[in-house]
Amino acid sequence: MMCGVTQEWHCKETLSNGVRDFRVKTETSSSPQQRQPAFSYNRTHSLLMGREVKITVVGDSEVGKTCLCISYATNSFPTEYVPTVFDNYNTKAVIEGNPMDILIFDTAGDAEYDSIRSLNYSGTDVFLICFSVLSTQSAEGVIKKWAEEVRGKCPDANIILIGTKCDMRSDATAVTDSTTVSALKNTTGMEPISKEQGTQLAEVIGAQKFMECSALTGMGLSAIFEESIKLVLHPKLPPKPAPEKIKGCIVQ
Repeated sequence: MMCGVTQEWHCKETLSNGVRDFRVKTETSSSPQQRQPAFSYNRTHSLLMGREVKITVVGDSEVGKTCLCISYATNSFPTEYVPTVFDNYNTKAVIEGNPMDILIFDTAGDAEYDSIRSLNYSGTDVFLICFSVLSTQSAEGVIKKWAEEVRGKCPDANIILIGTKCDMRSDATAVTDSTTVSALKNTTGMEPISKEQGTQLAEVIGAQKFMECSALTGMGLSAIFEESIKLVLHPKLPPKPAPEKIKGCIVQ
């Protein structure tokens, strides 16, 4: 269900500044990470009109929220880290025969923006709450901060829990690149967060689904946004949070 926080128009007008320069720089980059789109649905920029869907991305700093947004919207991985305050990205898609205008709002995870971040939440159809599968701390933030913040402003919000950077996990079942599987492990010395733990965490916060992605390889990105739009096309009440399932989960 769409979030009904006030100040929508002020928010959209303010957040539109500065996005164009950053996107153009990304799209024109000769980055070796640039790749061709590989989507399961027909995505095109020739659509003239479509139903508007707003997706807001939240989570701790440096979990890969901005890379997720840019990689999906431009089909290229950004080569520079640019700390986000608030940015938005527009793209178009056809899902189940329905043309869609997708507005993606990227937010800052820093505590200094806590008082203004919720201005983005107005009119949001789906929230993507993100954590890195390499960071237990960012997963703890899902319960201790992000789910509470989103539910506090938008009690009936659609939420998909997103595990980012899954290409860097040593779990071979979650990664398709065999080189990545053997080359990288959690730099903190802790075990990466598994799919099972992510699914359990989604149940704890009452998210509709847990999904994983890699902004670097593009794995899982199209599926996340396709699923987000399907939640809008086929609305239903989100599941209730299940805090009793926190036992044995990442956060205890």
